[in-house]
Amino acid sequence: GQGIASVDFLKIDVQGAEAKVIAGAAGLLANSADCILMTEFWPYGLARSGSDALEYLRSLERLGFALYELDGGRVVRLDDPRGLILRKQGRSYANLLGAKGKYVFA
Repeated sequence: GQGIASVDFLKIDVQGAEAKVIAGAAGLLANSADCILMTEFWPYGLARSGSDALEYLRSLERLGFALYELDGGRVVRLDDPRGLILRKQGRSYANLLGAKGKYVFA
């Protein structure tokens, strides 16, 4: 490793391979008590990369992230992961924000 123990901000946009990046960075993200994660959520791209969209969202939650959808300038708490997956089919994607610690929205 590079001696990096935690991160405050991480942006990921890797065209469907986000779940693999998160799996590789799980230890780092688990150690990051206060963190903002910005990521594209594209169920079709995740499936093409061999990942399950719902499991990807669950893995972020297990790492301690509260999840939000960035929707037209609004930040909306993600209360229905399955509904988001159903709304984002084909080329449709969402911009997600994950927040931990002091960055969690009320």
